[in-house]
Amino acid sequence: MVRNLKNEAARGGTEWRNVVLNFECREASRLHLESPYSIFANIGGHSHCRINKTAYRVETDMFLLSQPGDIYDLTVDNHQKTELCNIHINKRFFDGVAATLQHTHEQLLNDPTSSRQAGIKLNSQLYARNDNINSILQLLRQDSTYDNGIFDDTLILLTEHLLVQHAGIRKDMEKLPFVRVAVREDIYRRLTIARDYIHSNYRHAIDLDAICRETALSRFHFLRLFKMQYGTTPHKYISDLRLKKAIEALRTSQDTISSIASDLGYEYPNSFIKAFRKAYNTSPEKYRRHEISNFG
Repeated sequence: MVRNLKNEAARGGTEWRNVVLNFECREASRLHLESPYSIFANIGGHSHCRINKTAYRVETDMFLLSQPGDIYDLTVDNHQKTELCNIHINKRFFDGVAATLQHTHEQLLNDPTSSRQAGIKLNSQLYARNDNINSILQLLRQDSTYDNGIFDDTLILLTEHLLVQHAGIRKDMEKLPFVRVAVREDIYRRLTIARDYIHSNYRHAIDLDAICRETALSRFHFLRLFKMQYGTTPHKYISDLRLKKAIEALRTSQDTISSIASDLGYEYPNSFIKAFRKAYNTSPEKYRRHEISNFG
């Protein structure tokens, strides 16, 4: 299902229109395209994206944002169906909405041109999904959103959500103990690359040196900065992420414990069982039975 919303392209220009791509597939490939403001989200399954030179795995708990000028590839190659919900927003529309949200009514009345001056640069990265973004995705998948002509309101809600997350990122940057803004931004960017690398590769054995190469930081400098930003070590972050994914798999799938362990990057099932028991004081099998008895 492809939904063309309003065409906001400049006359005679080649800008993206506002469009929602919502469809199921096992295989898909869109290569070397220049992005507008784009949100890559999945309702089910996972996809792989590359923005400029950085590779991402997009799962259902996060979405990937790219911004105008980014070059992206999108591929799906799964045994099970993946449902994609990708949203591409025209730059002029997005900037106009963002600028309007940044100004007071008095400012807009006194200077109408201020609504065309956003001056915001979002971060191309993975973002955690929450109830707000999930509700917006649900709206954009409903025919009534278009039949009732409420598409503009929905995209405004989406823009506002992205700006709130952007404000949160700026606050996180300010916590880094570096005086120069440029240094804080550069360190935050490198740490985000590391975090996104972990989220995209946690199903495989992750080598710390590989993360250091991605971030262009020395091992000890990276370890110090990572703990400063995320309050834990990369090893513990990876372990916690895998266990969080294990909980989801135990609740929603019928895969065997061995299969779940292998899918989450554990070399041996016993390593997974031991880590799970240490974290939750129960075995994966007992946890699954408990969930089934309470909610099944």
